[in-house]
Amino acid sequence: MELSRKRFSYPKRLTATRDVAIVLCLVLLCSVAIILFSSLKTEPPPGVSSFIAANGTEYKFPCTISQPEAISSIHRANSDECKIEIANAACKSVHGRLFPASITHRCPSGKYVPYRSVGCFPYNQALFALKNLSSKNTPKSCVDNCMMMAFRYAGVVSGNICLCSDTEPNRSLLQTDAKCNKKCSGNPNQMCGGILHVSIYETGLAKHPTEPMKLVPKSGDKPARIAFLFTIHKRNLRQVRRLLGVIYDPNHYYYIHVDAPSGSDFLCRATTMQKFALRLMWRYKVFVLIGLLIVAAQLFLAYKLLRIPLSGNETNEERDLSRKLYEKYMKKPVAGDGAGGMNLSAASHDEGKTKQADTDRHRAAPAAEKDNGHAQPSLRLEELDFVPPCELTRKETISAVHRAKSQTCKAKIVDVACKIQDGTFYPAQLPNTCPRGAHSPNRALGCFRDEKDFRLLSGYFTTFKTVNSPEKCIRLCLQSGYPFAGVQYGYECFCGDDEPKVSVKLPDSSCNIKCPGDAKQACGGFFTMNVYETGIRKFAAKTTEAVPNPNEESVRVVFLMTLNGRAVRQVRRLLKALYSPRHYYYIHIDARQEYLYRELLELESQFPNIRLSRKRFSSIWGGASLLQMLLSTMEYLLHESGWQWDFVLNLSESDFPLKTVDQLVTFLTANRGQNFVRNHGREVQRFIQKQGLDMTFVECDNRMWRLGDRTLPAGIVIDGGSDWVCLSREFAQYVATDSERDVLVQGLLQVFGYTILPAESFFHTALRNSRFCHTYTNNNLHMTNWKRQLGCKCQYRHIVDWCGCSPNNFRGEDWDRLQGSQHKKLFFARKFEALVNQAIVLQLEEWIFGPYPADYPSLHAYWQNVYHHEDTQTSSDGALLSVAYGLLRVNARSNAVQLYEPHRIRQITHYLERDVYRGLLVRHDALLDDSGALVELETWVSPITTAKVTRNTPLARRLTHLEVSTEYDEKEQLSRNFQRTIGTNAEPALIFRLAPPTEAEKAKANTTNYSLTVEWIDPRGAVASTNHLTVEDNPTGPAHSFNHFQKGNKLKQPLLAGAWSARLHHEKVLLGVVRFLVVSSTYRGKDQGAEQHTHRQVLPLSDARRATSRIGNKDRNARQAPLGHSGDHDRSDHRHQDSDDQNLDQQLDKLIPEFFKLRETCLVNVGGTAARKGHDARFVDCSSTSWSSLAPDPKSDLYGSPTLGRVSFEEK
Repeated sequence: MELSRKRFSYPKRLTATRDVAIVLCLVLLCSVAIILFSSLKTEPPPGVSSFIAANGTEYKFPCTISQPEAISSIHRANSDECKIEIANAACKSVHGRLFPASITHRCPSGKYVPYRSVGCFPYNQALFALKNLSSKNTPKSCVDNCMMMAFRYAGVVSGNICLCSDTEPNRSLLQTDAKCNKKCSGNPNQMCGGILHVSIYETGLAKHPTEPMKLVPKSGDKPARIAFLFTIHKRNLRQVRRLLGVIYDPNHYYYIHVDAPSGSDFLCRATTMQKFALRLMWRYKVFVLIGLLIVAAQLFLAYKLLRIPLSGNETNEERDLSRKLYEKYMKKPVAGDGAGGMNLSAASHDEGKTKQADTDRHRAAPAAEKDNGHAQPSLRLEELDFVPPCELTRKETISAVHRAKSQTCKAKIVDVACKIQDGTFYPAQLPNTCPRGAHSPNRALGCFRDEKDFRLLSGYFTTFKTVNSPEKCIRLCLQSGYPFAGVQYGYECFCGDDEPKVSVKLPDSSCNIKCPGDAKQACGGFFTMNVYETGIRKFAAKTTEAVPNPNEESVRVVFLMTLNGRAVRQVRRLLKALYSPRHYYYIHIDARQEYLYRELLELESQFPNIRLSRKRFSSIWGGASLLQMLLSTMEYLLHESGWQWDFVLNLSESDFPLKTVDQLVTFLTANRGQNFVRNHGREVQRFIQKQGLDMTFVECDNRMWRLGDRTLPAGIVIDGGSDWVCLSREFAQYVATDSERDVLVQGLLQVFGYTILPAESFFHTALRNSRFCHTYTNNNLHMTNWKRQLGCKCQYRHIVDWCGCSPNNFRGEDWDRLQGSQHKKLFFARKFEALVNQAIVLQLEEWIFGPYPADYPSLHAYWQNVYHHEDTQTSSDGALLSVAYGLLRVNARSNAVQLYEPHRIRQITHYLERDVYRGLLVRHDALLDDSGALVELETWVSPITTAKVTRNTPLARRLTHLEVSTEYDEKEQLSRNFQRTIGTNAEPALIFRLAPPTEAEKAKANTTNYSLTVEWIDPRGAVASTNHLTVEDNPTGPAHSFNHFQKGNKLKQPLLAGAWSARLHHEKVLLGVVRFLVVSSTYRGKDQGAEQHTHRQVLPLSDARRATSRIGNKDRNARQAPLGHSGDHDRSDHRHQDSDDQNLDQQLDKLIPEFFKLRETCLVNVGGTAARKGHDARFVDCSSTSWSSLAPDPKSDLYGSPTLGRVSFEEK
């Protein structure tokens, strides 16, 4: 038994010994490999500055050589002369002297000029033969590259792409330079084309036609003589003689060069090849090492998997290990195997490990996502007072619900999101009723041969790696407005306008690659394409006529004015320029603008063709309510107004005409029935993404909330552009009347009711897909002042979950653009804002209608209301009211002759003269004496400049403007808080401007980055916060690049009330300091009862906003005790609160004269009251001044007599 037991255990010991021996062999093999490669490894040679010549002397190189290739060449060179020559060449190359920087091109260039701009053209891939992507792309580098490659034209596109071509661009496709607005990757100050537009330049090379080869000379031509130059080496002399015997002729010449016997051609060759094998292994050491590791791994696996046991037996552990290694490394796991393809006999242990690993992986996934910023959010149900009908999964939707303020808005967002998840919210497909001619949807045209340089369908190209199919491609091309779609190479999709020629048609078998989205269909082949019709015909916008038929009746136009803001004088000026008794004016005023509605409502009683909409919407920027408002007003104009009109044209308070109304009517009469919209001018799919049409937005709480992606309906063409349109009555009735709306319009309303900027796409898309498609005219009659660098600052992020662009206001520097519209079919321009620049409005007005008289009153003055006491729903600026009441208190005490007690503020108005802010006009009630006579006054107040500049450095001397304010408008480069009243809850911003360098300085200076520091000093003298900013100063940059600002975003809210200061430093050197006043953001008298005012009220006034001065008799202060803020009616609390208010008012009154200057005060003559008669000597009449808001302003007076002959009120 013992013998048999020993024999049975013998193989195990032998097997263990063998395993140990194999492991030792592998370790030894790896050690030898490591030692071998360590011995071969050499450190990179250091820099070489000299060498020892053959005669023992040291030769110094002109420079230190560090290039590895040059050092290697010097070491391998045999002769000293060769080493020196290599060293000299390497040093010249380092210093840039080995090759000339440029070589003069002497070939005649004809009319072509190097680097001359040809213009901006639509990008056409077929025109360019060479394409290069560069991170340092500029027009000059691209021209140099293309000239080096012998091309005549160079083009830059998308900022970083250089294109070369020999084909002259089509001049008829020339676009405006504004389309090519992409900054160059090599120089942000230059433009390198656009997204789908290319800036083309001439390289200076002329295309010289190749002279045809002539086989027979002309009669009389003298025979040419040839010099044959032979370069001969080696020793094949007989072959050389044989060649000479064949070509020898006494009329020609033969010059022979033979290598020197010393073998000078090989002076710089490698010394020996003795160590060739070792050098070759070192050169490819990485591959050798990988090969050794692979061989070692294969030997190990072969031994473990294929060995034959010596004993004839195999243990369970060995068998399981072999099978598991085989399953893991050799056999592909089968889907559905419980243990991932492992042997089930070992599942009890391994399956547990697998499940545990899966569990750990799932547990770690959320943590990893959280670390990466992609944690899956969950809806906080405790914040909702309703139960969501579904489980929300999209993070955009959940974020919108959390950020919404009202429960009504949260419920609306959840309701829309759940309906979208159910797939019942948007229509899957909509009909296209535009006449399609002979085209049929989804009809296959066959297989066609394609070419790389001349594509069959060149309109649009994209790839669908995993889902491509003919249906997918057809849907995309139809959505983009192309009649033909083609699939190629399996995953490529092409769209185009032109039908392929029959001459390139191939048998269907040539298109034999299966579609990744539908294996039963073919998606072209290698340069073969399956082409299909999308079901629409090639679109062409309607052309316009300039002159109507002589006997045709003139059209009548409804000017639909959608107004916002408080610029009532600018609106009246616009109405005065447009008014005609033959046309109609329907005005919609934003539901939040009470002041503008009250001021314009009186127009209805004076002009029968002017009406204000009673159904008002809060039309926020980008909101869906804008489309609802336009359709609602059109419905009123069609069915309730009783007006007989032919066109409806929408305008805003920022528009102004470029031509007279008569010119507009003549043009519209010649194009009766057309619909004027403006196309986006870019590729449709890019427009959809840039416009956010593929996303769902919900409007509530005066904000647009983004809920996530969506799929647009199939079967229709998507189009869009500008939301300023001029529509015919027939089309307006089609889209605005319930009885006229078909399935298409109803579906589009459902889609665009939840779209950002819906009016920019709804009318365009409805036109393209309806029976009115033949009336589509690509001109909205407007010129827009786009400045993308300024207008695309995401300035509407507070009201929409999107980054949009907005046009800039026209200024004096834009006059050339306005003048250029004279011969174009453009009739309106936007935007104009008199508060920013009124001079351009005056210049345009005189250009159209003629000059004003020299003595025209208030021609350069402008007033705009900022506060009115009758506004109950509009929130007021508490800081502005606090400062205004304080100014009135100071003004009331400043002059003994005009001593009075200020009461309620009625209005506050901005006053500007020649586009310079002159101050605030505070219109208020006042008690002039103890008799209780109440009069109305208006006081002019101007802010004081408190900035001081050191002027001790060149940068400080360029500082031309320094102020602290709020409401900074990056688009217009100014602060909207003109009066600089800053509340404790506001975020102040330091605004400064550098003077542009002179022309001489521009030629010398380069772009400089300045690191600046802003210190915010609170009223106690402590540094409350510090901000750092870097300013890029480019001498050749545009004018707006010299305007800078820094917000105090690190300041803790609320701010401490009092006198603050801000210091601007550059490298610890003070550039300037500016002081500013911070007052309470909440006016204490706001929305309080009359008892809460701390001043004596002689007359019971209805409004609560009254000053807290105590200028009257002392007993007047004690007659009435105000209520405290806490609501406690205890008289001691009242006295304590009254004392606190007095202290705050006194502190404010002391600071106000440091920041504001009182100018003048006048008396408002309301109906010739007795109060006015008794105080003529004390105050001047406001209407007789030049600064008062009651001063004559006939340029904005719609009721006065027409001075320029534009308005004939006798025909009312």
